[in-house]
Formats: sequence, C-alpha cells, structure tokens
Amino acid sequence: MRGTSDPAGAEESGRHAAARVGPPLLVAGGVLLLGAIVLGLLRDEVSGGGLIAAVMLAEAVTLLALGLRERPFAPLPVGARLSPAVPAPGRRLSTRAVAGWLAAITCVGVVLRLVGLDGDLWLDEIVTVRDYASQSVGVILTRYDGPNNHLLNSLLAHGAIAAFGYEEWAIRLPALVAGVATIPAFFWVGRPLVGDVRALAAAALLAVSSQHVLFSQNARGYTASLLFGLLATGALVRGLREDRARWWLLYVATAVLCVAAVPTGGFVVAGQVLVCAVIVLRRRAGGALAPLLGRLALVFGAVVALTLQLYAPVIGKIGPAAQEAWNEPGAGSAVLSREFFRGLADDVSAGAGPLVLALALPAVVAGVLGARSLLRRDWVLPVALTAGPLLHAGIVVARGLAFSPRFLLFLVFPILLVAVEAIAVVAGWLASVLGTADRGRRGLEVAGLALAAAALALPLVRTAGLDKQPYREALAHAHSVRPNGLVIGVYPADSGVLYYGVDHAAAALVPGDTVGVARTLPDLDALLRSPREPVLVTSQESVLRDARPALLARIERDFVPDETFPAAIGGGDITVWLPRPG
Repeated sequence: MRGTSDPAGAEESGRHAAARVGPPLLVAGGVLLLGAIVLGLLRDEVSGGGLIAAVMLAEAVTLLALGLRERPFAPLPVGARLSPAVPAPGRRLSTRAVAGWLAAITCVGVVLRLVGLDGDLWLDEIVTVRDYASQSVGVILTRYDGPNNHLLNSLLAHGAIAAFGYEEWAIRLPALVAGVATIPAFFWVGRPLVGDVRALAAAALLAVSSQHVLFSQNARGYTASLLFGLLATGALVRGLREDRARWWLLYVATAVLCVAAVPTGGFVVAGQVLVCAVIVLRRRAGGALAPLLGRLALVFGAVVALTLQLYAPVIGKIGPAAQEAWNEPGAGSAVLSREFFRGLADDVSAGAGPLVLALALPAVVAGVLGARSLLRRDWVLPVALTAGPLLHAGIVVARGLAFSPRFLLFLVFPILLVAVEAIAVVAGWLASVLGTADRGRRGLEVAGLALAAAALALPLVRTAGLDKQPYREALAHAHSVRPNGLVIGVYPADSGVLYYGVDHAAAALVPGDTVGVARTLPDLDALLRSPREPVLVTSQESVLRDARPALLARIERDFVPDETFPAAIGGGDITVWLPRPG
C-alpha cells in the first residue's frame, strides 16, 4: 500500500539500481579518462585542448567515483528537499482544455512572428552572418572577435544556411523556433505558481509581446537563451522539491544550452546558484544539509564542466572582446546618464506602447501588490527568474561598462507573472468594492488581461510591413537617383550596404566601383575624390554621432537628406544623402 515502507526492500531496490547505473558510469568515466589523456598529449595542437583535457579528467574521476559507490544517486531525505509551494489559486483545467488553449495561444504567437520574417536583416544580424554563421563549424567554435558570436545560434544558422541558402527567413529560423517554443515553456514553468488559467494568460501576454516578437525575428541567440534559461529555472525548482533524476538532468542540459546560446546566460545560472545558496543557509539549522550540498555541487559542477568544454577554445577571448565592444562609443550608455534614460524610454515606448506609459503609476502600484502575492505563495521561482539579470546589471554598473536594456531581457518572465497576478488582485479588490459576484470578478480580470495584451501588442501596428532595416529599398532609391553615382555606406551602415549592395545574391546594386564604405572621415575624403557623384547611406545616427562625431558633422555640412526609409528597429531608419547644392 502507498504510505508503507520496507527498509529492506528499499535497500535491495537501491542495490539493483546501482547495478544498473554503476557499469555505464564506469564505462563513461573510462572513455573520458582516455579522451583526457589523448587531448593532454595534443593540447598544443587543439585550441583550448589543455583546458578541455583538465575538465574531462575531472569528469572522469567524478564518474568513476560514482560508479564505484554502492548507491551512486541516493535520494535526498525529505528534510533536505524544498518544501512544497502553496497550492496555486483557481480551478484546474482538464488536460484537453489546457492543450487546446495552449495550442491556440502558440498559433497566435507563430502568426505574429512570421509577419516580416523575410524582411531585410539589420546590422547585428548581418555581422553575425558575415563573421560567423557563414563560416565553417571550426571557425564558429574557435573565433570570438566580438559578442556577435552566440555559439548555439551561429551553429544553427550555419545549418539553416546550408539547407535553405541565405534567405532572411532561414537565417532567422533558429531564433523563431526558440521564440515560439518559449510560449508553452512559460506556461509549464509558471503553472505551479499561478495555476492553469493565469499561466495560460501569462503565456498569451508573452505571445503578443512586441519585444518578444522582435527578438524572435532577430537572428541572434537571445530567444534560445530565454527558452533554455526559463526551462532550467523550472527544472531546478522541480528538482529541489521532488529530487527526481529527470529534473536534474533537464536542468544540467538546459543550463548549459542557456549559456551556449548567449555567454551572458551565465548570469542566469549564477542567479540560480545564489537562490540555492539562500535555501542552504535557511536550512543550516536543520538536518540533512550534507546530502543537499552534495547534490547541488554535483549538478552545478556538471554545468560548469560542460560549459567550460564548450567555450574552452575561446574562453580567453570572451572577456576582452566584451570589454572592448561595450566600451566603444555608441555601444551603450552609462547607467543613470541622459543617454541611458533616453534609450530606456525609447525601448519602453517601443515595447509597451503609449497605453502602458499612460498607466505607469497605477501599474507600478498594482505590480507591487502582485509581487507581494506571488512571494507570499512561493518566493523561490520568482526570485530565481529575477536574480540573474539583476546580478548582470549590477556587475555592469560596478565595472563602469556601457549598459543596454537587453541585459534585463530575462525579466520579461517575472514581470508577466507579476502582471497576471496583479490583474487578479486588483480585479478581486474592485469586485469586493463594487459588490459584484464572482462572475463580475472574472469579467474584470479578463478586461485587465485584454488591456495588458493590447498595450504589449500595440507597437506591432507601427512596425507592421517594415523591415528591420530597409537596406534594399534604400539602395534601390540611391541607385535610381544617381544611376552612375558612387553609393557610400557610412559607419555603422557600411556592413548593410556591403551585404545588400555587393554580397547579397539579390543585390540591389552591381558589384564593383559603384559601392564604397566610409568608416572614418579619411575614408570619406578618399571616396569623394572619385569622379562619380557621391550618394551617402546612413543609419543609426545616434551611434554615428557618439562614435564618429567629426564624420557626421562633415556629412551634415556638405550633404542634405534626400529620403529616409523607416525601420522596425528603434533608431534604425536609413537615410539617403545627396551633395548640398552649390
């Protein structure tokens, strides 16, 4: 019967489990040991070979030691596990109802993310394709000249290009798939905390969020990092509560993939480590601490070891490359500077729309109430979703690096969970004030969710039909106004002009001396000596102003804007300039 226990039977079962698990662990440890020896001998010929060999040796020793134990993975005592969360509010839906609603919500997310997927690439995507995704797998794994090499995305985009060619939709396919998969994953992670109905509501808000739609169409690793970081958080919380091997294995796999997608995913993992440290400290007075520490050391050790193996060829390049990139003028802004608040306002207005801005103060008050309600029910999941990006922001500020709002992108998950909880709390309060029945409360909650969804989706109306950066349209116009002119792409638009003007299979211009690039003022002076009449193409003028002020001043003095082509990316409009008359 359930609830009865047989110590002798449990012991015998543990021995049988050890007999099944032990030999594979010993074999795996032996293979890793052999690999470590071979790589150690070849360490000078393999990039990062010494580090990979050292990590493999540590893994081999760990697996061999576990394989020789009588019970390699003894279950944690009940006292060492995380206490169950307070049951989520609201009624549980049937499996069929959940599947139907989640499929419908995901389909809406797919449709929104397919619109404009084949539009022109923007600067960061072009650099990713040119420097990494178009290169060999060996180059992708061993080159890290700047933070555009998101390893997992570069490898997947490389495969998509090999299968479908240099089509924009193919280049963005990995980001699209990860972005769509995040919608049901968010439901799975949030369901134990907020219940079926509110988890579906949170997934729906994510599906229509213009910022998440934008990143799902951005050929970078951000949506993959969001997906795997979210899954890792859900698996970690379940592992702490249930101590099942499947959750720990899922955690290790998704945590490593989170960091593989974007190196800054390491902050998500670091935040999870901090949450576990708090749990350990709160249990210090109780018993069964050693088994919990051992389990966490094994799990986090596996994440660190596998991540080190993945990044071993470039690990010494990541820090300097990131430091250089984020210290460049125009790369970002100092926290609390005028540029910081201007950029934050642009991102908020683009991602949330004027409706949210108008309701900012009451939304903050409601958010505090929603966060309080969630934390009283279960602090672990909300804090685990929040700690990583806040840690990232704190380190950036402490080191005086340029700050970008994308560093806080992972906060979309706790923010949306707080939002649905806040709407429920406010709806319940209004219903009690108005004296309406339960049906009235549900109606108010639905109205609040509809308002939030409209606010999050509204910016998509502005960007509908717009390319991320319309290089082909701008180049076609430049060629039409000066058919025999010299089209000059000015930094930072130089990469886009070269990609779509020369390199792209469907180039708007013919290769040759009809295209030039000016990354500096001397470059522009040299190109202006050409007998061809110049036509300038610029974009992201705030970056140009910060990084090359003399170059922009020269353009504004000697040229006049002829046509500006709006872009879906904030500040990404492309302007075509002609020489100033006279």
